[in-house]
Amino acid sequence: PVITGTLDTTVCTGETFIFNGTTYGGGNFSGSEILTSSAGCDSTVTVTVNEFPIQSGTFDTTVCVGETFVFNGTTY
Repeated sequence: PVITGTLDTTVCTGETFIFNGTTYGGGNFSGSEILTSSAGCDSTVTVTVNEFPIQSGTFDTTVCVGETFVFNGTTY
């Protein structure tokens, strides 16, 4: 009998991973992989990859002359 399955995953923007010799992510977000057992039976896996969007933002603050503040581990 033919066995089918799905692999749905999410990666960070720009990341990739390899499944059955095929690189997914980085522009290749879906496909089908055929796996063959030692007995010759085929299984089909449908691969779907989602990508987290890049997060960005702005941080504005005011400090007095000579003062500093720390943001994300960096002193400004």
